[in-house]
Amino acid sequence: PSTDAKTAYELAERLRSNFENHKFEIQGHSIKQTLSMGVSQLNPKMNSPDSLLEDADKKLYQSKTDGRNRVTI
Repeated sequence: PSTDAKTAYELAERLRSNFENHKFEIQGHSIKQTLSMGVSQLNPKMNSPDSLLEDADKKLYQSKTDGRNRVTI
């Protein structure tokens, strides 16, 4: 809340990078995971909170389409 799109993107990118660089230990095996995210900002064209979530969801799927392990705004 109360965060502009640029700052939200920077936070999401920092989270994505930290997640990518973390080593997960599962049953004695180290695995690497990646994270894709979509970032959206409420604007006058959106008429409900659901519109904001729908836009963020579209951005998430765009991240996956564009190659995963990225943030799309």
